Parts: sequence; C-alpha cells; structure tokens
Amino acid sequence: MRAPRLLVTPSTLALVAALAMAGPAVAATRLRLLSTPPNVDVSQRAGNESETAVAVNPTNPQNVVIFSNVDHPKFGMLEAVSFDGGSTWAASIVGDGDSLGLACCDPSISFDQDGNLFLTYLLLDQNGNVPPEVPVALSSDGGITFSVIATLKKPASPATSAVRPEVDAAASASCSHTVSAKCPTKLVPSWSS
Repeated sequence: MRAPRLLVTPSTLALVAALAMAGPAVAATRLRLLSTPPNVDVSQRAGNESETAVAVNPTNPQNVVIFSNVDHPKFGMLEAVSFDGGSTWAASIVGDGDSLGLACCDPSISFDQDGNLFLTYLLLDQNGNVPPEVPVALSSDGGITFSVIATLKKPASPATSAVRPEVDAAASASCSHTVSAKCPTKLVPSWSS
C-alpha cells in the first residue's frame, strides 16, 4: 500500500516561506489563526437540527446569528444569538405561535450593510400544511427581536420554477422586449406549482 502523497501548491509554499521569514512568534500566532475551532453544540437540545443558516453582522463581526429547523416541537425554529463571536450563545425556539407565527422550516437569514437582519422561513397552518406564502421578518437589534415586515404570496397565475427577467412595461413602453440600460428589467420571483 502506497503512502498518501502530500500535495504542495505554490500558495502553500508562499505561506510557509512568509511564516518562516516572519519569525517563530509571528508564525505560531498565524498558525493558531488557521486552526479549526472546536465544535459547539449551540442548541444544547436532544435530537437534531437541520437546514442551518448562519449570518455574521458586518457592522459588528462579534454578532453571529444561527437559525435551524428542529425535530420537536411541531412548530418553531431554533434561533441562537452571540455577541462575543460565538464564545457564548442565547438560544430559544421562535416561530412557535409568537409574533413570527407558526414557523415550519427552511430559515434563511442575511444581514444588510447597515446591520439589519432579514429572516425568511416557511409557515405551517394548524393542519400541518405549508401555505403559499413566505414571511419576511426584520431585526434591527442583532437578532434579539424580529417583526414581520412583509409576506410574499404565491401569484394567482400559473408559475414556473425560476426567477425570470421581465421587461418593466411601464418604464419602457417603446423597448419591444429588449433588455438593456435603456429598457429596464425587474426580476420576478415565481413559484413552482
């Protein structure tokens, strides 16, 4: 049996050379930064979480937020918030009949450049069905509180399964379906039936 071969790339060689020239103390510090941090069970719950979303606040990189599905209870999602880069976490179940409604699953989160955190997810009705709408929630305090600011509803017309560009007829009446700087377009989200 052959021993595994070590693949050395030019970038790896450059990193090793730079660390060697920087001196042992600097090299040790840099190597610690490249090490893998330990896994942390943020939820401290029995069972699994799935479809996890993670976002880091660009205005405060120590503010990290996690959302995921949970196995139990039937309604809700796990939310965990850290303001110390992940050293400590405040975790709770949200969307269990609170201001976010009865959340099912599929959380997606993203901070904008101003530190506002946006959340989308799927709902469940009392019968366990997913209605044809997606709430959009906003947090302006790093993920501590959320308010639903919009609900995206499935269009009444037949839908395709992709986002498609569409000519904005009101803004470009003379464009005759041409997409260009003179003929503005908009992206139209569509739903699969």
